[in-house]
Amino acid sequence: MTAAEFVVQIILGVGGAAGVTALLRIGAEKKKLRSESDKTGADAAQVLSSAAISLLEPARKQIDALQEDLEEARAEIEDLRCYVQELINVLVEAGVRIPRKPAPKPRPQP
Repeated sequence: MTAAEFVVQIILGVGGAAGVTALLRIGAEKKKLRSESDKTGADAAQVLSSAAISLLEPARKQIDALQEDLEEARAEIEDLRCYVQELINVLVEAGVRIPRKPAPKPRPQP
């Protein structure tokens, strides 16, 4: 083997080793990139979840306030029904003829 052949074999050996090293690093880089991608996806999901919660919070507060208003209105309606019944009883005892209550009007469908 001549010196030139020996140099060529060394160069090819070093180049081949570099190629094998590069191939091994590809697998490691792939795992690293996949891990970073999963982390980025989880971070994005967290950001979206936080944004949705912050956007829905004012609506939740308004719904709670409307539910309180509705409960108060229902209680007042019940009080007024009782009061109307008492007035009807007084009028009947006084001999006043009370007309029949008309049927409720149908509600329009949304």
